[in-house]
Amino acid sequence: MHRFTGTFTLWRTALQFIPVCLLGATGLFAQVQGGGSAVPTCADGDAHLSCYTSIVPTAPTAKFILPHESHRFQQIHKEGTRYTIGGGIVPANHDFTAYLPIAGSSERGYLSINHETTPGGVSNLGVHYDATARLWRIDSSRAVNFSGADLVTTMRNCSGGVTPWGTVITSEETYTSGDANNDGYDDVGWLVEIDPATARVLEHGNGKPEKLWAIGRASHENATILSDEKTLFTGEDGTSGALFKFVADRARDLRAGKLYTLVLDEPMNGFEPAGTTGKWVEVPNATPEDRNNTRALAIALGATNFNGIEDVDVNPLTGQIHFASKGAGRIYQFTDGSKGITEFTTFVGGMSYSLNTVEGTVEEPWGIGNDNLVFDDRGNLWVLQDGDNNYIWTVGPDHTQEVPRVKLFSSMPIDAEPTGLTFSPDYRFGFFSIQHPAATSEPQRDATGDSIVFNLSSAVIFSRSGNLGEQAPVIDFISDLRIIQPGEIVTFSDVSTNGVENRRWVFDGGMPAVSTDSVVEVSYSEPGRYRVQLSVSNTQGEDSLSRLEYIEVERSTRVDELAERTHLSVFPNPTAGQLSIRMEDTAGEMLTFDLYDLTGRHLATLDHQSGTAGSRTWTYDVSPFATANQVVLQITVGRRVTRRVLQFIR
Repeated sequence: MHRFTGTFTLWRTALQFIPVCLLGATGLFAQVQGGGSAVPTCADGDAHLSCYTSIVPTAPTAKFILPHESHRFQQIHKEGTRYTIGGGIVPANHDFTAYLPIAGSSERGYLSINHETTPGGVSNLGVHYDATARLWRIDSSRAVNFSGADLVTTMRNCSGGVTPWGTVITSEETYTSGDANNDGYDDVGWLVEIDPATARVLEHGNGKPEKLWAIGRASHENATILSDEKTLFTGEDGTSGALFKFVADRARDLRAGKLYTLVLDEPMNGFEPAGTTGKWVEVPNATPEDRNNTRALAIALGATNFNGIEDVDVNPLTGQIHFASKGAGRIYQFTDGSKGITEFTTFVGGMSYSLNTVEGTVEEPWGIGNDNLVFDDRGNLWVLQDGDNNYIWTVGPDHTQEVPRVKLFSSMPIDAEPTGLTFSPDYRFGFFSIQHPAATSEPQRDATGDSIVFNLSSAVIFSRSGNLGEQAPVIDFISDLRIIQPGEIVTFSDVSTNGVENRRWVFDGGMPAVSTDSVVEVSYSEPGRYRVQLSVSNTQGEDSLSRLEYIEVERSTRVDELAERTHLSVFPNPTAGQLSIRMEDTAGEMLTFDLYDLTGRHLATLDHQSGTAGSRTWTYDVSPFATANQVVLQITVGRRVTRRVLQFIR
């Protein structure tokens, strides 16, 4: 029924037949089934999207669950939101969620989202990744226009696909008869090609937008186009349960070509293959009558019924075709060739699998309803499930039914199913939707830090935690000097990353002894080696760094050069509350007079001004600080410092 996501996307076509040994620069390596080439698997510290520990299996809960130890998610484009262009609101039942990069970018592109509604629809979004906030932003949103005499309408836009040339195909799952515009074609039950840059249905030679008539009419679930830019696979989630292959006459032109349906040489034995070979039987598609009746023609030609094909995808490591049978609860694979198919077998499903979770090994049945499929660049097959527990699974590239490699990535909220996963070209981000969740879903926080709730359909972006949302600070600091003379000033700078909200310095032997500023000037009066410590935090975590003997204050036999040069005089000392400072020849220097208590805590800045030629005296009322017996007066001239201990008369 609904769901889909066959996509041999533009960025994945380049990987289709690359030798396995060239894929992946990190991780350990395992053998692809059948032996031979090695494929990367997850090792400690590997930050690939597919590297995670399985969640603990569960019945659907009131929240969306994913491996929170390693991944985060961001909710966007929720049902009921207003479009920014053209008016209207976002419909329900989000389905195929296709990311289409602009100029190959993994951080700027279009997001095309199907809506499995009646009438149907497709949302077209302009999106970009805000690298500073580590969040995705919607720049524009609008609905694709399917109305008018040429197209009439669209219904239940389910799965789809992305072409190697950068357009998106939406699949109409509804098979309703009727020709409202009298053009010879039934109005719904077709594949439709859309330009994401214009949000318009493409014209196909007649000067008007048209559906892809030559591929035939059926309850289409998907469209997967190979890197030859001519071969397209689609399946029917309807009466025929057939798998179709369309071979266009010309590359990048789906207006004309030959249509075939798969007939296995031996019938299925229940849900398991009885043989390993099959042939493609041509389905007439020359006339509108042929095209309107593709389903009936396929059945008459003996098309093998696979009990609801939901999606088709191509393994980038082996080139084999994989497709999902929802009713069988299995994913089948085969090798396509000029004389038919070979090596037809069950790839995954129809049994239980052992999952390594944070709570130990758990046995979980695959169940029914495997729906949307998509491979990542390492050959992991991501499987979105419509049925049973509505999970997202991943199946490793070295998986066999005899030696399974299955992991459980996520669980949907109550009543919801995951739909239409695609990836950014660099495989940092996954894009899918959560369709028709229950209104009783509970609030939870996404990568924005805000409280969100999956009570309506919406799109979801997921990634490794380091790529989405505010991060815990990574601490570091620097200083302009490490070895100084007594009285010199050292400037410390906090260069921690990821947004520090709280900070505390501790300067052993320094003045000030503590600070919360990002940049701090500290002076040291006594020879020795001193520790510097910085602690930082934000809402995501905290970190601290302590460097022992970081500052070295050298011993010096020199007298107080600053006091001698300026003929410094501080009086009266002891004082009853009035304090005078007299200095000579300070022109061209900045003067600062600070008071500290004996622990190094800053009490006040008495003055900060430019020096003068000749002799000058400054007088201040320091009586507000007379609650202590003693305070420290720090006099800074340029980058030189001297101090005096002030005694108060009681």
